[in-house]
Amino acid sequence: TNTSIMPRFTLAYWPIRGLASGARMLLWHCGQTDFENVMYEQKGEPPHVCRESWYSVKETLDLDFPNLPYLIDHEAGVRLTQSMAIYSYIARTLAPDELMGEGKIAVYLEMLAQEAMDLRNALIRICYNCKSDEEKKAFADSLLDRFARLEKWLGKDRGGPFVVGTLSYVDFFLAEHLQQYEDLFPGCLDAHPNCKGYKAAFFDLPSIKQFQSSAYYFASPINSKNAPINNRS
Repeated sequence: TNTSIMPRFTLAYWPIRGLASGARMLLWHCGQTDFENVMYEQKGEPPHVCRESWYSVKETLDLDFPNLPYLIDHEAGVRLTQSMAIYSYIARTLAPDELMGEGKIAVYLEMLAQEAMDLRNALIRICYNCKSDEEKKAFADSLLDRFARLEKWLGKDRGGPFVVGTLSYVDFFLAEHLQQYEDLFPGCLDAHPNCKGYKAAFFDLPSIKQFQSSAYYFASPINSKNAPINNRS
């Protein structure tokens, strides 16, 4: 088969950063610079946002648990949903020695992946459910405590700047979400120099800089149209 016609991977999501931005970066970092980037359009404006573009095909894609994001590895015949399964699959398939860790490190990465998802879910709850400026401020004030344990973890010397020292699949999810926090709550990492330095080290990687100058990259929007807290341009 002519691989120039059909990329090996299809990654699908809404036309936002959300859960997929880190996975787009991860594919790129692993050398997949021509993956199919499907984005299901959301028509209309809140409160009448239409997601029919996704719902009309959701049950037709041979996904066991249809959801967004999804990843299809056409070469291996793998069709995946659930974000962390997608991130770890990309790393395990394309760069296991570099990004998966082994032994105790691999186990810590699983823990850190869940911690990163907890951070993400807290952000999503406020972004999509915020009813007032007071509520937004209260959440912003809570971030000092919310990042404290991660700040402490990142303060330990592991021989490198990333969550387990060397780069891993978790960094693509975590660093991107720390950036989303900072984009939506400017200054929220100022009291956490380790978190800030960690994020800076990630976005300073040559592959990430290259990704950010590619057609796959966009800074806005982070969230869907119906999120009261967003960075829509």
